[in-house]
Amino acid sequence: MHLSVLDSDKSKFEEALDLALTYIWTHMHNATIRVTLHHYVQDGKKAVNTEIKKLLKDRRFKWQTLKNDAETGQRIEIMEGANLEHKEQMDKNTAILYRRGLAKEDFKKNTLTL
Repeated sequence: MHLSVLDSDKSKFEEALDLALTYIWTHMHNATIRVTLHHYVQDGKKAVNTEIKKLLKDRRFKWQTLKNDAETGQRIEIMEGANLEHKEQMDKNTAILYRRGLAKEDFKKNTLTL
């Protein structure tokens, strides 16, 4: 999944992020969500969008890893959030995924990027 907001208003991105996370937590069989933050060059140094990183930290996402690609020079930071509030989605008897006749394998075919 890719999340973009055209409005430069930070609250619009925050609202879209909350809607996306709520949808994923309440409709999918996820124990965790990983978010990939791509770094960019600012003033000759690689930097990450600190506002987005803070929004994720405020939602209990934690740093997992930092990847540097020597060939392309790209830097990617991965943050991960755990499903702490919607445990019903982890139970086959209550998860929407299973009530709709889908199998967990249906979602393992491709990764989701947010």
